[in-house]
Amino acid sequence: MEERKKKFRESYNEKLEAQEQPSYIDNRIGDKKGQLTVIEYVGTGILNTSEIYHLWRVQCECGNKVILNPQLIQTMVDCGCGSYE
Repeated sequence: MEERKKKFRESYNEKLEAQEQPSYIDNRIGDKKGQLTVIEYVGTGILNTSEIYHLWRVQCECGNKVILNPQLIQTMVDCGCGSYE
């Protein structure tokens, strides 16, 4: 089951091409939180069909890359690998 989740996550990350970051968005590239580092702006996404979020690709120190919105970046310390101590 974990392998399926990992493959899905990787294919989802590959499909989302980075977009040009709008000038009105604070540049978060290089920001760190725990083991996560923001590496690029991805675009926008919709949550609960009413809220629009700007999405960022972050890289964990374990090597995994995930896409998160700013709220998740503030609350997470790793990609889910559990390596943060």
